[in-house]
Amino acid sequence: MPYLYNDYNEILQEVKNKTKCWEEYGISSRWFSDTFLYYCKADNNGIATAIQQCAELFFHRCIADQKPVVGCLAYGDLYADDEEDILLGPGLIEAYQSAEQQDWIGLIVTDDAKEEWAKLNDAFLRGYVDYDVPLRGGCKKRLLAFRFARKPAAFDYLGNIRRMKDDCANDSRAVKKIRKNRGIYGVGKR
Repeated sequence: MPYLYNDYNEILQEVKNKTKCWEEYGISSRWFSDTFLYYCKADNNGIATAIQQCAELFFHRCIADQKPVVGCLAYGDLYADDEEDILLGPGLIEAYQSAEQQDWIGLIVTDDAKEEWAKLNDAFLRGYVDYDVPLRGGCKKRLLAFRFARKPAAFDYLGNIRRMKDDCANDSRAVKKIRKNRGIYGVGKR
């Protein structure tokens, strides 16, 4: 387990280093158990773009390292007290519920986030497509999903996703691993 701790710490640090305006926008991150959370203080075009960049960088790196992860970009109020380690609010709850209902390896945008961020910057949603996302229980829901294939990279993301999917089909431990590695991302006013 220590290697996972080191791997994820490395990924989180890389995201922080590569995200433009991390400190200017007051972006914070938390990692507890199997949950990774990025959040910020206010809502504006720059912050939405920075949070989007955090989520995409985190996902790219996890997929490149063949670490299955699922998550969402959510929007909503969030109370965050970094000193007391307290997080509360509807934005966090929506992010958690949206990530937990998914049954795939991928990143979605909640309807609230889609609506709010479309007001801020139309370009924000260009890397996403409407997709029938598999949900637990065997149903699907039409959601805005991140399109990995559009991003140029040295890694074969789709190949890694296929390999992880095959691992899941052949090994019940892999399914448990996916269910444990959940990423949750949100923009909230705190």
